[in-house]
Amino acid sequence: MSVPRWILPAGLAAGVLIGLAIFGDTIRWLVVSWFNDPNYSHGILVPLIAAYFVWRARAAFRAGKPNNLGLALLAVALSLHLAAIPLRIYPLSAFALVLSLASVVVLFWGLPALRASGYAVAVLCFMIPLPFVDQVSPSLEAFTARIAAGSLSLLGTQAVTMGSQVQLPNVAFEVGAACSGLRSLASLLTLAVVFAGVAEGPAWGKGLLLLAALPLAIGANLLRVTSVLQFAQWFGADAGLTYYHDYSSPVLFLLAFSLLILFGRVVRCSEIRFD
Repeated sequence: MSVPRWILPAGLAAGVLIGLAIFGDTIRWLVVSWFNDPNYSHGILVPLIAAYFVWRARAAFRAGKPNNLGLALLAVALSLHLAAIPLRIYPLSAFALVLSLASVVVLFWGLPALRASGYAVAVLCFMIPLPFVDQVSPSLEAFTARIAAGSLSLLGTQAVTMGSQVQLPNVAFEVGAACSGLRSLASLLTLAVVFAGVAEGPAWGKGLLLLAALPLAIGANLLRVTSVLQFAQWFGADAGLTYYHDYSSPVLFLLAFSLLILFGRVVRCSEIRFD
């Protein structure tokens, strides 16, 4: 016997109300992080993208059957949340929020509905700011500085690094958090998950597509930093570190995403299905 159509919107509404009541502090932390952490400025769009993947799986929800396994998953999610909130471990609480949403799906519509909406759950995980970003960023900044300096040396421009600072004959450049590559990596990985979700293709192809986002994001960022430094050396610090620095970021990010789409053709994930 199929579940009545009104159950899906009613269940979603109930889930939203329960989530706001129980996870209010965590949701507030997420929103504040999206608006204040440039590495996760894309986070505000993630719930909308997840809702789209749920809509695509609507047939599985309509044919779904309740499964009490959802109660066990919900108990685990709430336990994680209750353990995280007193310690202010908001990333863990945010993960518990995603797990609780998945458990509600299982509870009302069963495991087939969860499998059908698996991309929604995967996408939601990308809205959670990671707790170790501040610790990783300095190492990535120094790595980016070294690679950029080495690339400039190959191009004939003398470059010396000290930590995350690159000293050129005419200008010194500090590779900060914005140039570490974390921002483009988080955004491109999210887009890769979305692209893999809407693209038709084999599972192995989608897996390779997700793996390809990492080197593409890092490579695009290294190319950006190297070109910014070379531009500054040729035309001066003002031209390189203001005008070119600001406009090169979206251009090279679009280049990385375009290469990701082209790679999708290689791994047979080129046809897009939106319904």
